[in-house]
Amino acid sequence: MSDKTQETIPGGTNGRRNLLWAVGIVLLVGALAAALYVGLLFHTGLLAFPLTPLPFDREQWLAEQPSWEADHGNRRYRMALELISTGRLRGLNAMEVCELLGPNRSSPYRFCYYLCFEGGPVIVDNCWLVLRLDDAGRVCGEDIWTD
Repeated sequence: MSDKTQETIPGGTNGRRNLLWAVGIVLLVGALAAALYVGLLFHTGLLAFPLTPLPFDREQWLAEQPSWEADHGNRRYRMALELISTGRLRGLNAMEVCELLGPNRSSPYRFCYYLCFEGGPVIVDNCWLVLRLDDAGRVCGEDIWTD
């Protein structure tokens, strides 16, 4: 047989090479899709490691004033979980909140405290303790938000 005949016969050298390329591309696309899927599960928190609340310690909270350059882990986040689960902040006025948690980023109806970077494979957001105030200026709700 000539070389041209062998190239057109299914299963010839070029056929095997094309099959290997196709299998390689399918495996690569599948691996990328799986990595993206697992990354999204981590990012949405479905596979994140659960954090247990940490008892609130005012001195530790204030000593760990986080900066944008150096994140101080998740201790403030875990203390915020405890503050929310116990309802300790409910009913406090703005002055009492500032005495307990220190300075904040505030608006007339909301207090915000930086906690940490959001967990996940791509860290682009920050976590905040957000306190809602009622018309009397007392805490009526609290949540953890990401920006």
